[in-house]
Amino acid sequence: MPWCPHCRVEYRQGFTHCADCGAMLTDTLGPQPVDICRPAQPVPLTHNATTFEADSMIALLRGFEIPCFSQPNSGAEKLYTGISLAGETVFVEQSQLMQAKEIIRGYQKGGAKLDADDVSALTEKAPPDESPEESAALLPSWVIQLLVVLLALPFLASLLLPRLFRS
Repeated sequence: MPWCPHCRVEYRQGFTHCADCGAMLTDTLGPQPVDICRPAQPVPLTHNATTFEADSMIALLRGFEIPCFSQPNSGAEKLYTGISLAGETVFVEQSQLMQAKEIIRGYQKGGAKLDADDVSALTEKAPPDESPEESAALLPSWVIQLLVVLLALPFLASLLLPRLFRS
């Protein structure tokens, strides 16, 4: 059975890429890699008012290979809704706290834009472009456009129908 080397999830025969991370599946599962997503000694970096801000900060930090994660500040609403209504706290590895603060401060100071040095550092670490065989596995653009239109129809109908039937 094929395995994802990153997520460590087993797939049925016939699958070639991981549905979560997009990695090429392998026949054997190697030793457990070091998890860069969960720090061994987490310390709070910052509080974010929205889940979007926390997720953006995590993506930026992981791009610089800094172990981090976020935790909602209240109950389990994120499990059900996908967002935290009370905000989230981002945690990083204690040994990389100062580096993480510098990255976040530079990102915020730049008006939430990456400078040329950051872009070059991130592109050096980026995986190579996927081959045409890999991109063929994705949905064609016309299917995505059709899905967007179908999902938007109820919303558009709720806006237009009351105006049509006004007396």
